[in-house]
Amino acid sequence: MNYRILFTLLCFIATLQTGYSQKIYQFKKGSVSFFSEAPLENIEAQNSKVNALLNMKTGEVFFKIEIRGFKFKKALMEEHFNENYMESEQYPFATFKGKILQFSEARLNEKDTTNFSAKGIINLHGVEKEYTVDVSLQQKKEELFTAQSTFQIRLEEHSISIPKLVFQNIAEVVDVQLQGTFIPFDGKL
Repeated sequence: MNYRILFTLLCFIATLQTGYSQKIYQFKKGSVSFFSEAPLENIEAQNSKVNALLNMKTGEVFFKIEIRGFKFKKALMEEHFNENYMESEQYPFATFKGKILQFSEARLNEKDTTNFSAKGIINLHGVEKEYTVDVSLQQKKEELFTAQSTFQIRLEEHSISIPKLVFQNIAEVVDVQLQGTFIPFDGKL
């Protein structure tokens, strides 16, 4: 297990544990998917092994995604993804730690869907890079919010190599989509 990620998550939770008055939410029934469009073959995968916390007072957010949780239509694609590209034994998780910019609970409650930007660090394949991504939040009930984000990741920026032999099978940039529901944090991840 990557102890640095665990330590970061525990520190994040500890800063949030100053009381439920801060309105901490956790990501449930969420998923992340990616799509790679290439000349010879499109590749897509879904992952429901996503954990996240959102501090409704500060807009701070932390996501942790299990790399082996990505499921493909073809077993061989999944095997190559984990062994050859993502090296998921060595890098078992991807994380995002950041803040939703200009976030306020009052602004969120103004209309059905509110668009924000989130700025933070994505750690993928052991490489950290700063991203700013668009996020849509929608209040469904008083204590329930849905979230959606779509952004792109350039593989070379995270030291994910594509062998020349298969460069027409895998795109250099993949589209990532995240969607799910935030509910009040129950103290368990």
